[in-house]
Amino acid sequence: MPLQERGVETLMNRTLTAIDADRKTATFVSEGGSETLGYDYLHVIPPQRAPAFVRQSGLSWADKWTDQGRVEVDMQTLRHRRYADIFALGDVAGVPKGKTAGSVKWQVPLVEDHLVAAISGQDGTKR
Repeated sequence: MPLQERGVETLMNRTLTAIDADRKTATFVSEGGSETLGYDYLHVIPPQRAPAFVRQSGLSWADKWTDQGRVEVDMQTLRHRRYADIFALGDVAGVPKGKTAGSVKWQVPLVEDHLVAAISGQDGTKR
């Protein structure tokens, strides 16, 4: 059931700048300016992007996710597309999957398979 059908209001594309827990208000900045809103429940998701050292490493995609600095990896193996000795997973992997522990759960065995195979001079088999 969509959130709106449950009476849950969603507000997107805003940056949280202050919370007054005693008054139960949150202040946000958006393209329209600053606004302070009351809340019963507040769930804020931070901007999603790779850490600065990854964004500045030269390992990121040049043509997509450029604002996020995600590492340029093969979608099937998580091996870097230009540097075969580099793998990425989790928050820095440039794949169209969620950046959650659920994604990392399937990524770790995949990267492990390919790392162990690479050490032996083989190719990994997991995709």
